[in-house]
Amino acid sequence: MTNYTKLIAALEAAEGPSRELDGEVALAVGWQHKASQDGKGVSGEPIIRHTWTSPTGEDFWQKTTIFNRADKFPDELPAYTESIDAALSFTPEGWEWWVRHNIAGDYTSQPGSWYMGQISEYMGKWRFEGISRATPAIALCIANLRALENAAD
Repeated sequence: MTNYTKLIAALEAAEGPSRELDGEVALAVGWQHKASQDGKGVSGEPIIRHTWTSPTGEDFWQKTTIFNRADKFPDELPAYTESIDAALSFTPEGWEWWVRHNIAGDYTSQPGSWYMGQISEYMGKWRFEGISRATPAIALCIANLRALENAAD
């Protein structure tokens, strides 16, 4: 079983989109990342080449950085925590999601949160899968990771 507990907790705690979290989600859904030293800069600092390979293995991108800075993510890496389209790209087959923005806190203790839900098999009731105060894309990432985790059981 794949365990996404730490990643889900990090997404739930997120205050907004994050390239670091995008990278973690990418790794969870099959992207591969390799970092290797590619020489030294003029001041002797290491130059790091980051290679990202898509889950299909057909595409890859490289980004070279000085030190191991957060800008190791190429623009082509999906912005899972910001883009609903990117988050939908790893929705499990056969799943359909609905979204609700709970502005007033009418049915939960988390007013202002985004909810992603999936219809359950039990008497047609909705069940919540992902909740985020930050963005609907983050809520969708959480829901997708929970669905993938449950499918692996």
